Amino acid sequence: MKKSFKKVVAILLAVLMMVCSFPLTALAAGGTRANIKLQFGSVTNSASNIKNYAVDRNNSVANFSKYTGMNSNELTYSNGAISGYETGDFFTISVLVENISQISATEIAVKYSDAIEPAFLKNSGSPAPAVYTDSAAAYTGFGKLEAITAQSGNAIYNTTSTVGETSYIDAEKRVMHANFAVQTGADAIDLTKATSAGKYSLTNSAIIATFMFKIVNSNAITFSIDTASDTYYLNTIANGGSVNEYKTYAPKVDDDASTAELDFMGKNEHVGSTTQTYTIRFVDADGKQISSAQYEEGAAVIAPQLPAVTHDDAQHYTYAWDKEIPATATADGTYTIIKTGAAHTWDAGVTTKEPTATETGIKTFTCTFNGCGATRTEELPKTEVACQHEYVWTYNKDAYRDSNKVEHDGTETGVCSKCGDTITRTAVGTGSLRATTYNLTLSAGIAVNFKTKTTTVNKFDKVWCEVEKFDASTGKYMKPEVIEDSFVDGNNTAFRFTKIAPQTMADNMIVKFCAERDGITYEGTITTQVNVRSYVMGQLNKQTSKTSAATLFVDMLNYGTAAQDYMSYNQTDYINSQLTDVQKSWATPLIANDDYVNSQNLTYVVCENPQAAWRTAALRLESSVDFKLSFSDAAKTDTLTDISNIKIKVQLEDGTIKWFDPINNPESFEPYKTSSQNVVKGRWYFTTSDIPVANLVDPVYLTICDANGNPISNTFRYSAETFVKAQQGKAIKDTLDHMMVYAKAAYNYNLMGGK
Repeated sequence: MKKSFKKVVAILLAVLMMVCSFPLTALAAGGTRANIKLQFGSVTNSASNIKNYAVDRNNSVANFSKYTGMNSNELTYSNGAISGYETGDFFTISVLVENISQISATEIAVKYSDAIEPAFLKNSGSPAPAVYTDSAAAYTGFGKLEAITAQSGNAIYNTTSTVGETSYIDAEKRVMHANFAVQTGADAIDLTKATSAGKYSLTNSAIIATFMFKIVNSNAITFSIDTASDTYYLNTIANGGSVNEYKTYAPKVDDDASTAELDFMGKNEHVGSTTQTYTIRFVDADGKQISSAQYEEGAAVIAPQLPAVTHDDAQHYTYAWDKEIPATATADGTYTIIKTGAAHTWDAGVTTKEPTATETGIKTFTCTFNGCGATRTEELPKTEVACQHEYVWTYNKDAYRDSNKVEHDGTETGVCSKCGDTITRTAVGTGSLRATTYNLTLSAGIAVNFKTKTTTVNKFDKVWCEVEKFDASTGKYMKPEVIEDSFVDGNNTAFRFTKIAPQTMADNMIVKFCAERDGITYEGTITTQVNVRSYVMGQLNKQTSKTSAATLFVDMLNYGTAAQDYMSYNQTDYINSQLTDVQKSWATPLIANDDYVNSQNLTYVVCENPQAAWRTAALRLESSVDFKLSFSDAAKTDTLTDISNIKIKVQLEDGTIKWFDPINNPESFEPYKTSSQNVVKGRWYFTTSDIPVANLVDPVYLTICDANGNPISNTFRYSAETFVKAQQGKAIKDTLDHMMVYAKAAYNYNLMGGK
């Protein structure tokens, strides 16, 4: 079957189509033509409940106490919603054909949106509407189609039968489909006589079908009365004829307005005749169509917005319609925009950029015509006032030292912030801003002193040293360590780098000196391939026989190698691998465990009224070797929560005394932990620092004191030997043994005056 008419109606915001197979006679009087309308109604089984029902699909329409599906004034549809209805409510739509005199067969397909679902009822052993499948005929499970008798408003819903007139529901396409035909053998039914149908007395009209829906979500309710070509339909009817035999239409002829046609008017009220419509077009100044729309007679005409005033370099342009646009539609019409140009009228102009000695200025003129906005500019000549330069300086990083070891200063460039003028000058002192030498300091740990000339330092406001140390475990250089503290060493100024663990003596360092002067930052020449082992081997290779210095250097390298094994660090390049057999013979023999002395004595000096007590003691091996002890209250109940007013006295065997307190040495105090997550409040760790490695061969004496230096604990005597002796059989023991001979070598080196 083919589609007879399709029209978009804005007030419904939905597309509605219907295919009817009519031997259809349209009434011609007064220019009336065939018309399709939709009417919205309710279903209920209770006088007090007009929207919902609780009847299941096994019941027939006869179970409803009231059916108002043909009451066009009861419900209103607008903008995708049924007024007053929401999810869970049920409603009906009835298809009404007006201005026809005969009907023999109809075919109706309703396509519905996802906001609604079919809600047909059925009995007689078939509890639900049939659903179309590819393997079953569309009419499976249905009896004969009920004929459209007279003007039956009960074409689908009737009080004595079922809803068997519904051909099927195609859930995938969301289409409900129904066919109806005269079954008496007559060619058509006469609709010219007044006939009561539902609440109506109908003449020249017929209610073709009524469909029931349930609202299932809050989306817009839209539906179409679809074409048969998009759906499925029955092939036969009861009287042996075919629906296809009844395909006659009211023809639609564009050039003959009096010809009858089947149309959807899209109104939810009775319309006796069709209102005349007119086509109104709007065209721009270039002849291109802006819009074209149909208006019902008397409807307000909405014209497009005229363009604002535009312009080019020579003219500005205004726009108007070629003729007056009517307020309401009374005839077809085309309205064209007329573009009119006029020369600009310029004002006196405004200086928008002042001229300078190096740049021209700009004067801007504006068109005085209202809404134009066109501008033009004129160039103003440069002034002859000289610029008072203000230079911003940048170092060019071009200092270098040539193959003859001659140092060449780099340059710095200044750019004037006012006029952009540039000049270049020598960056004094940058050629010698580098590490000229370095040496080792053996104190609490291994430290490298990087030196540069003091005469170079004096040429700048500030000088600092940046050291990047290689980490063999990651294969990358670590974040630069910035060293600002320095000390004068002869003709040089030295910057001390202390973060060297024994196992990292072979790791290279990148050294760069930086400086600042008058707010300008300078970077000196970078020094690379610097490491502790290279320095030590350089000193060792100068030794021709065993000396205290030679032994110290060999023991130091052996200590680093033992730490490499313990830490599993860079074991492919042992720190002592460059020693000759002769140099290896200069090493201090390891100390037998039985020869270590246990010096531990918690009551070496007794405090008469102690308030604190030492608890545990050990060593911490990092870049230096430190004593790490724990302490708490005298009763050892972990109630010493405030240590802000205590001092700890550390006395070396040679009489040297070092004081530590939480204010001046916060890095030496921390809460005691039984694990990384479990902190014991009232108990503390204390860690020494700056204890020279040579002093590890002797005991140390530790006393907890009050703020005035008075003892509040017993004096605890402890030694590195005590700790090492207790590590017998542990993996770290070899490293500790080498640490002790290294400490002994440092002690002997000091006794020999560094020889």
